[in-house]
Amino acid sequence: MRENSSPREHELYQYKYLPSVLQGYANQAFKEASSRQVDGDIGIGYIKNTRMVFRLYLKELVQHVCIVGRSGAGKTNTIRSLQIELHRLGIPFMAFDLAKVGTRYLKGYMPELLILRPGIEFFFNPLKNPPGVSPKEWRMSFCEVTSEIFDIRTASKLYLDDLVPSLCDRCEEENPGSCPTMHDLKDELKRRRKGRVPRNEIGYINVILNKVNPLCDVLYHCLNVHNGIPIEELLAHPVGVELVGIKSSEIQMWIMSLILAWITSYRETQEMQFGELRHVFFFDEAAKVLGKGDS
Repeated sequence: MRENSSPREHELYQYKYLPSVLQGYANQAFKEASSRQVDGDIGIGYIKNTRMVFRLYLKELVQHVCIVGRSGAGKTNTIRSLQIELHRLGIPFMAFDLAKVGTRYLKGYMPELLILRPGIEFFFNPLKNPPGVSPKEWRMSFCEVTSEIFDIRTASKLYLDDLVPSLCDRCEEENPGSCPTMHDLKDELKRRRKGRVPRNEIGYINVILNKVNPLCDVLYHCLNVHNGIPIEELLAHPVGVELVGIKSSEIQMWIMSLILAWITSYRETQEMQFGELRHVFFFDEAAKVLGKGDS
């Protein structure tokens, strides 16, 4: 069965790791709250040694929520419960699977769930500005995120800050309306390194190239596009992005951070009511990229 195809009715609950909260419920994970239950919009599990459902209000998910616990304590099942309940309430989400393929097992519960793998279903040009965001503003965000994730120091960062706009402007002049790819950025760095440039500039080029090369190798097809998939349209659907196949946590963090920066920049151009929950992001096994015990 293809990842994004709808399963037949008899296949709905045949997934090996289907969360137990799905069993026995056709439309929702937990029954409606009674006067004895904990009040709230979203049920996330039963209180230990009782049949009472613990619930959260939607407004509690407007800010960051961290789920911690030892291995096997039920963190992933809690995330799945939240996703199921959000889907029931019509609130889309985007889940990043960092160390295990977990979101895809909700496919039987929500056939419209999109499972995306970099270079297979997901294609992204991080140099392409979001709709409504100026190219100049987005290029600054791209350089800021890339420098932060890869610890590119001040002098090399300033070089990157100058390089990206000049590359984009030249591409626009040669082919109006087009945008360079990460592979174009890599080729430009190599072209400059072959030319007659000062020794310190060679150093800046090598620092950046040492980061861009692995990106283009690991995410070859994913980044080898001028436009990519319309991320703004994904925000209307439940989406799982599987980054498990990327072995470098640094590269996982880079693409994930740029997707979030892209969405944030795009959202800032839209009218929003303060405190309104319109979308939820999940990071399963986030300790893999954030580091265990880090503050």
